[in-house]
Amino acid sequence: MGYDAIGLAAEDLAAGKELFLSREFTGLPFVSCNIIKKDNLLVFQPSIIKKIGGVSIGIIGITGGEVSADCDLVIDGWQKRVQKELATLGKKTSFIVALSSLSAQENLILAQQYPQVQLIVSTRGEYGNTARLLDQKSHSPLLVQVAGEGSFLGQLSIHWSLQADGWRELPEERVEELQQKIDYNLQRLALFTEKLAQAGENKQLFKEKIVREKRIIAKYQSRLEFITTTKELVAQKMINGFTPRFRKIYPKPGSQEIIHVVDEIIKKSKEVSF
Repeated sequence: MGYDAIGLAAEDLAAGKELFLSREFTGLPFVSCNIIKKDNLLVFQPSIIKKIGGVSIGIIGITGGEVSADCDLVIDGWQKRVQKELATLGKKTSFIVALSSLSAQENLILAQQYPQVQLIVSTRGEYGNTARLLDQKSHSPLLVQVAGEGSFLGQLSIHWSLQADGWRELPEERVEELQQKIDYNLQRLALFTEKLAQAGENKQLFKEKIVREKRIIAKYQSRLEFITTTKELVAQKMINGFTPRFRKIYPKPGSQEIIHVVDEIIKKSKEVSF
């Protein structure tokens, strides 16, 4: 699949450290800053740094939950370890991603206490697919969730600038297509207005059609204004933009669907610029 980093949850540790020492798992880029052995030493690298589009991006793994008493691995308290790791990443990177299996409340604490984290990729779904934590504060990180059991492949496109502050969703809808819809409904409105003037006893029918068309036009115009304004703000580097996509995966024997989707994402990521 070509992962750059793989976060871990408590459920992944049930088989103990021997599983991660097996040949199948050797070399995979697991990250966790707070999974330790009984001797207090880290089991995995706490973070990695990737350079994409000329920007150094830090990816830190934060594991939540608890393991059983007979497990040879321990999930240590995350806050002190995160603070230490972020202090290091902050000197080397401009953008920090947290791969988190913390609870919803702990993710909120993470957002409140560590504003240098711009993006949280969470295994918890309490906030839905995407959410801006701490909406009342412009430096709020963006949170996205993953789906369980590989049922969806998530793709997040972001337009980020060091000068910008806060996040706003950039819908995939094209301005041209929205304008075409507005023009179409304006034509229908004009037609129904003309028919109303010519109607005899059926005036109420055309009045209802006119009200409906006006409501549709207002909805499209509001959407168009939002998209246009958002694109302008992102272009002016006043705000960061994001576009989430979640693709349903239907694995079949011999199917290449997942591979094709991943190859497409990797290709686009190589073309990214900030």
